[in-house]
Amino acid sequence: MCSNPLLEFSWWGLTLQLAGAFVITGFVAAALVTLSLGRGVLQARLRVAEGVIGGLGVMTA
Repeated sequence: MCSNPLLEFSWWGLTLQLAGAFVITGFVAAALVTLSLGRGVLQARLRVAEGVIGGLGVMTA
């Protein structure tokens, strides 16, 4: 057990999970903006899919 909490792997795992969640949330928000501008459901779905792939990429870093 480390005395410094920044050296524990669980904190780094939590940080990566939160970063990935923020990436996905950002892309979902961008997809909602895309829908509100009337650019179509397909483009919004592709934006969400891109965000999920990016978020999972961050989580596996």
